[in-house]
Amino acid sequence: MLCLSPIFRQSTSRQTSESAYRDSVRRFVAPPEKRPGGVNARILLAWVAYKSEQNAKNGGKAEQEASLLHVQQMLRFSTENQASAVLKRLRTSASPSEGPWLAVSTPSRGARGHAYRLGAAATASAPDWAACGKCLYSPSGLLTPYMFRPVLLRPPLGQGITGCLVIGFVDQFGPVTKTEIVGALSSLMRRETALKALRRAVAMELLVLEDDHVIAPRNLRERIKNDEIEFGGQSRAAFLDQQIGSRQFESQMERLGGATLERLKAIIRKLPCFYCATAAPPEGGEVEHFPPKHWGGGDDASLLLPICTRCNKSHGSRLKGTPKISRPVVTAERIPFDGETEDFGPWFFEFFLMRAVHYAHALNETCLDDARDAALRFFPTLIALKRGIPVVAVPTGEITTAALSDDLSVTSGAVGALEGLPRLLRR
Repeated sequence: MLCLSPIFRQSTSRQTSESAYRDSVRRFVAPPEKRPGGVNARILLAWVAYKSEQNAKNGGKAEQEASLLHVQQMLRFSTENQASAVLKRLRTSASPSEGPWLAVSTPSRGARGHAYRLGAAATASAPDWAACGKCLYSPSGLLTPYMFRPVLLRPPLGQGITGCLVIGFVDQFGPVTKTEIVGALSSLMRRETALKALRRAVAMELLVLEDDHVIAPRNLRERIKNDEIEFGGQSRAAFLDQQIGSRQFESQMERLGGATLERLKAIIRKLPCFYCATAAPPEGGEVEHFPPKHWGGGDDASLLLPICTRCNKSHGSRLKGTPKISRPVVTAERIPFDGETEDFGPWFFEFFLMRAVHYAHALNETCLDDARDAALRFFPTLIALKRGIPVVAVPTGEITTAALSDDLSVTSGAVGALEGLPRLLRR
């Protein structure tokens, strides 16, 4: 089977004959003849096959985790039951003699999800399924630009999987005819489904029909972004992500006594930038350590804050010219506090968030001494709290452990409260 590369776009097709280019389009990679019903099941099976192959090439097991929540988020299902139905279909035997399409190789409880390997029905065609997955999910794959984006929501808020397959195909190989689109995607969806998705994309002006050919406009990405905002897809997708992230967070808190670092970062990346309130992109933004790693911070010592790429690069460029600073050594056995011990944790968390604002403002003004003071003056106290060193109330002598966690609710609230405050950071 052949997996087309973006080199077969119109610009390079001039270097080959028209017939050779059209033949390449017609031979677009597809799942084997025997395949599960439904486009969602097929592309999910291709995803597991491709990711499993990549895992094996990197020295890992030839399996892939596919939790219900991740499948729901990846395919933009509105409910967990829809994701469960697709996985159930793939775990059901293709026939009494052939076995299932997917089999659980490493069971897991909770949000993490089972690790799957290809079942007996797909094993014989594993290379073809992996090749299909590569065409869909590799860095230049048809679905790669749209995964986790609001455009994948179901109509009318989004184009859905079928719409994104059509848009992605036209974007990579256009101009193409309707016949070529239908033929290339025939093993993933029916002719009527492909044509309906095409009509919807053209009606939304995401694709353009000129004469007998379909082309992708030059500003396709911008049109998709505007479309997502105008029709409410972006807010709906953000709400869905928040729900999924909260369920994963709660599951890990219940099972592990606390969320994993990866889960915390995943949720934080979905929040608006702490410094300039820019909304996170659909795939998530970045995470800043405050104090920064350059000055002794790290996953176990800093506050983790959402940050956009622009602010993160701005901070990094200014820090790069300063000397590295080692993490302070904490020797305190108690933390004195002139108040009730139960109030110390929330108070200090919000106080340190304000230090982050002063730090960023000083960086923006290139006042590096002020930025360093804002970041490091109370750094030992932050480290002590994260290590569980107890707090003593000075008026009463009460001692309690007020270990500081990355309180997502306080961080999220602070982002909203600070919106528009550090305007100078946007220069």
